[in-house]
Amino acid sequence: MMDEHKTKDLEQLALALKALAASVEKMLMIGEFAGLGDVVAKKYQVLHRHAAGLLPDDFFVREVLALELTEGADDRAKLAQVSLMVSQLRDYVEGLLKVERRATFTAEIDDLKGLGREIQDQILSITRQSLRRAIRSIDVNVEIPEPKIPKPPRPPEPPHPPKSKRHDRRHEDDDDLI
Repeated sequence: MMDEHKTKDLEQLALALKALAASVEKMLMIGEFAGLGDVVAKKYQVLHRHAAGLLPDDFFVREVLALELTEGADDRAKLAQVSLMVSQLRDYVEGLLKVERRATFTAEIDDLKGLGREIQDQILSITRQSLRRAIRSIDVNVEIPEPKIPKPPRPPEPPHPPKSKRHDRRHEDDDDLI
């Protein structure tokens, strides 16, 4: 990870490279570049030296992105060379900054995860202590009465056969047989 000062310098360099790239593109598009080839080349070289100073161990920045103008090139050719180099350096610096932001963001999330675990542990500990105290102070005095078994209802009396007034002869004859 880069220190905060270096990151800030690279962010400023990225903005300067973006502005120079936009200007060069406009000059090439509208065709207004007469006498500007050397001026723009010098501006790029200043920004390149600054990038090489910020990233002294970076071979790509120090060697590959160094501007070497073709001898006898006209202003349009010089602007085309600067356009290529400035866009490559801009993209490279922005890529480094993205990686740095991602690393910083990941480190911050890891810190928050650790903090989240600490808070979770503290909350669980406090909750356990509170529940233990609450349970100790509860005085439960519950009396459970004996269940009353209900008595079954009294069954109704069976009906009696009706007494008849008339005698049935058949029955009387049956009595004689016995």
